[in-house]
Amino acid sequence: MVKKRIMHLYQHDPLKVLGRPMTLIEDNKGLYFRTMIADTQLGTDVLKLYRDGVLKEHSVGINFIQRDYSKEEDAYIV
Repeated sequence: MVKKRIMHLYQHDPLKVLGRPMTLIEDNKGLYFRTMIADTQLGTDVLKLYRDGVLKEHSVGINFIQRDYSKEEDAYIV
């Protein structure tokens, strides 16, 4: 279940909301998501960019609620 505060943003801009993820799953390839893009001008434009192959990759921005550093893994555990 995806928490309601998670949003799918365009270019990390909180004023450019595309929708809310319906599915978020992490696997050995990375993060899989499924979002119903809102029926807005921005949503229509972004879907066109996907269909035309202009947009092919995504990045994730997070604000940590809690994190711990692991010296063993040399990484933050969130």
